[in-house]
Amino acid sequence: MKKAHILFFLFLSLILGIGCAGENDSFNQNNWVPNVLVNKTINLNTADGNPLLVPGGSAAFYDIGYKGVLVYNRDGSRFLAFDLACPHLDPSTCADAMDWESNWPEIKCACGEEEVIYYSERPYANYKGRTYEMEAYKVMRLGNTLQIRNF
Repeated sequence: MKKAHILFFLFLSLILGIGCAGENDSFNQNNWVPNVLVNKTINLNTADGNPLLVPGGSAAFYDIGYKGVLVYNRDGSRFLAFDLACPHLDPSTCADAMDWESNWPEIKCACGEEEVIYYSERPYANYKGRTYEMEAYKVMRLGNTLQIRNF
């Protein structure tokens, strides 16, 4: 009888674990950004990477990601990277990258019926009753370089 109870609890735990994982994954992937391979090393000692040496610094790299990748030095040791494609719109309806320079830390998507604003510290927004999240990439600092990837 003890063995049956253990098997029942293992089965129940497995079912609950799968259900919870599915809910979190659907929220984090709630965007229209196509999945593209991202694997880029950025040298912080170059003109392009230099703004990322200071906390609060940011730079965009348009040769990676779907519409380019915005990298942000959060606090001197932690970095964030987001695709500049509008997460709430089908890519076929918006050819432009989001604007991040005009009113930093706002990241604006001007495509569509209304301007939708995301923020570097809060990369999600509500649009027509749904929450959309910017496509985030992993950033790892290795000495004077940053490795940006999505795998």
